This record gives sequence, C-alpha cells and structure tokens, in this order.
Amino acid sequence: MSTVADVMSRRVATVREKATLTEALASMHERQISNLIVIPTSSSGDHGIVTMGDVVDKVVRNNTDTRMLRVRDIVHRGLVSAQRTWTLMQAAAAMVQHDVRRLPVMQRGEMIGLV
Repeated sequence: MSTVADVMSRRVATVREKATLTEALASMHERQISNLIVIPTSSSGDHGIVTMGDVVDKVVRNNTDTRMLRVRDIVHRGLVSAQRTWTLMQAAAAMVQHDVRRLPVMQRGEMIGLV
C-alpha cells in the first residue's frame, strides 16, 4: 500500500516570515507555483503557508500595496500535517476533514515534504 512518503514532494518551496510579500510573489512566479511554506523566525514558532488565495483575499481585495507587507502579515498558521508513514487514504481523509489542498509532512518536528 502506498504511503505519503511515496508521493510527497521533497523539495518544498519556502520563504521566511520576515520576507516582503513582493519577494514571496516573485518566488512563486519564478517557480510557477501558488504557495510557499513559511519558515518561522524563532525555533518556537509554527510553520505556516502563504498562498495566492491569501494574497487575493487579504491584499488585492483590500487594494493593499504588496511592498508594504511582510509574509508574516498574511501567513496562515496552524497547519494540518501528516506523517510520512500515513497511507494515502489517511492523508486524503485529513485533507477533506480540514478542507486543505496541501499537507505538509513532518518528521521529528521538521518538515520533510509536501503532499
């Protein structure tokens, strides 16, 4: 039976929470992706995610200048995550239950992939 480890992307695109939103958008554009995992500034902080949907909802809709914002201003915290040993059914169930499209894969507190 296939596991999360079998299908996860191991090269996760990240951005620091102190980065400007303009820098984050440039990174997404360059990589042709629609989300970045946000690395916390402190070791006690939680990983987060910033998506193009966040940018539209929180920035474009309010006509806010992206040069004035940092990633930390719009990051979504409290990510739902998976273990690499989960079956694909377990991962899919978690994604449906929490209404998420991306599922970080964690091992010993470190992000090792993304589904």
